[in-house]
Amino acid sequence: MTTTAGAKRLIEAKYEAEEIEENVYKLVFDIDGTRSQVVFVEVNDGFLLIRSPFANIDDVSPKRALDANSNTQLGLQLKFGVYYITHMVPLDDLDKSELDVGLGAVAAVADICESALSKGDVY
Repeated sequence: MTTTAGAKRLIEAKYEAEEIEENVYKLVFDIDGTRSQVVFVEVNDGFLLIRSPFANIDDVSPKRALDANSNTQLGLQLKFGVYYITHMVPLDDLDKSELDVGLGAVAAVADICESALSKGDVY
């Protein structure tokens, strides 16, 4: 089983990650060389929570946000007035490929939703 400390070491070794608060990292992914996407990784006991913002509730209705994410297997969260695409990864047997796939999927879907719903590359 990967520990919280082991997951943090993996994130810090593999990515340019800024620890913005204890056990919470901010990463910025390049999307096709023309856009970027912010992704947050929260390391908890037993799992990682990966989330990426894509729209503000003042700009996008809940129905439009749900519709934008309806064809994915990823979660949707509203936190502090911002919509996020989310994914949870168990720490049991966590390896680099699971982290890569989770981060990549969340960043890609959030960027697609942001492109479709927002007025530019905000996040």
